Amino acid sequence: MTKKIILAALMAFILSDGWSKDKPQKAKIPDPKPYYEIRINETITFKMLEHIGGGYVWRWMNRSQTTVVDSLKATRWIPKAEKRKYGGPSYIIWTFKAVRPGVDTLRFEELRVFQRNSTITIKEIAVRVR
Repeated sequence: MTKKIILAALMAFILSDGWSKDKPQKAKIPDPKPYYEIRINETITFKMLEHIGGGYVWRWMNRSQTTVVDSLKATRWIPKAEKRKYGGPSYIIWTFKAVRPGVDTLRFEELRVFQRNSTITIKEIAVRVR
């Protein structure tokens, strides 16, 4: 019963006006590369496809261990043509800023936040800051 309530609340949030509006430039944001090399104060932005219809979202799993970059924002986006489709694609758009020299690996997992051991995809992205 609790799982159904959480899923219903999650779906209500997804369909609410809290989501960012469809803008053409969002479609041009690239998928993540496996490796980035940037300088201090530069930013990187990439999008990741989520399977939100099944309750799966991306989570940044090693935020507390990452020291060379900081997350400026994470925005969820549903393309305008897909908004009325149940289970249609949605994306999370991440923007990171380089804060100190070094190398870190960002670890993301696509999972159901309301279900244990539900990870379906793991993505690691290496970032070198000069």
